[in-house]
Amino acid sequence: MITYILPPKSIVNNRYKSETDVQNYYAYRTRKIQSQLNIFNPIITKCDELNYEQLWIDILIVEDEIDTIEDLLNVVSRQNKLQNIFIADNLATSSNLLKGNCKSPAIVTLDFYFGVINPAHKKRLSETVSTYREIKTKWVNTLVVGLTQNPTAPEVIEFSREIITEKDYFLSKDNGFLQILDIINNY
Repeated sequence: MITYILPPKSIVNNRYKSETDVQNYYAYRTRKIQSQLNIFNPIITKCDELNYEQLWIDILIVEDEIDTIEDLLNVVSRQNKLQNIFIADNLATSSNLLKGNCKSPAIVTLDFYFGVINPAHKKRLSETVSTYREIKTKWVNTLVVGLTQNPTAPEVIEFSREIITEKDYFLSKDNGFLQILDIINNY
């Protein structure tokens, strides 16, 4: 089962002021996800509508690029071990899952953005690092697979040495997807 979680209404309300605009956003996102991920037949739900106590997440994908989500789903759908796959396309949604009472997922893939260093990118990276730390605090036994475009950049190597625990992974979005399948199969 694949479930795509739309952002919480509090986040959407920050972007759109009228209730009509909020509903239009959700309708647009739902259509876009259905058209791009239709072969996976995902269930699409709003974060605010989840019953956290009853959630059973095997794999949580935290990724904002739909093409990368599709690549990840192509890989993880090749295995039968972990079947409940949830997708959060922003950090606010993953934070809500962390605050809820759901059981810890076996694996979380987490998008780390390393690019041209400017204040917006530094803030986004800082938020991702905070999310990683929250995951490791609340879901202690969850394996985290960090994904980035450029895993050999000096700042990425330094980051992975300082932050990523021994049991977690840091992979390239270019060629790391098949490694994820190996990680799942060896989990």
